[in-house]
Amino acid sequence: MIFIFLVMTVKRFACRAALANIFLVAFSLSLFSQTKEECLACHSDKGMTTERNGKTASLFVDDDILAHSAHKKLVCVACHTGFDPNNIPHKEKIIPVQCQTCHQDYLSKHPFHSTLLSKAGKDVSRMCKECHGTHDIESPKVPGSKLRPEIRQN
Repeated sequence: MIFIFLVMTVKRFACRAALANIFLVAFSLSLFSQTKEECLACHSDKGMTTERNGKTASLFVDDDILAHSAHKKLVCVACHTGFDPNNIPHKEKIIPVQCQTCHQDYLSKHPFHSTLLSKAGKDVSRMCKECHGTHDIESPKVPGSKLRPEIRQN
């Protein structure tokens, strides 16, 4: 009986600790991050580019596409991390978005993902972006999504 009580107490503590961590991350992002509007003040410029590996890469973000994304409620720095967004221009080498930071269950949730991992190399999130998109993230649960099973089979 004491063992069951201890297990239940530990489970309750772990659940409360996890909720506290989620709250702290969300709270700290809201305190120290730029708003989406602040990011788009520059990144909505279609001519905004940078050089990557000797090629010109666009830094343009289409607000209309972002507004329909599954991530539309997130601030930009929830995904784009590892730099001070208030330091403009941003540092030259920004860490690529790492989807698995939030989506840790992607392998167990979708078994076909593990077959794609060998193609991903060091940047596992590259695999995510190729199918799910970058700023146009879609959920397979949404009717008409490019990831719907009935579309993939055709």
